[in-house]
Amino acid sequence: HPQTRARGMVTDGLTPEGKPYRQLAFPVRMSDFRFEVSRPPPRLGEHSREVLRGLGYGDEDITALSADGVI
Repeated sequence: HPQTRARGMVTDGLTPEGKPYRQLAFPVRMSDFRFEVSRPPPRLGEHSREVLRGLGYGDEDITALSADGVI
């Protein structure tokens, strides 16, 4: 929406691979603090191993899931 872009709530950037991306910036505005988007959104599956470890999966299980194409 044009108003979203006019308020600076849409950011454009490049991924580490050089591909352009667009994402929403932080929607809340405060007079004494400015939130900045400092990096692109995560790539598909980028944090799968960390998330699965946090859920209690071991490295062997995660490797098997990856080999089976689940993650």
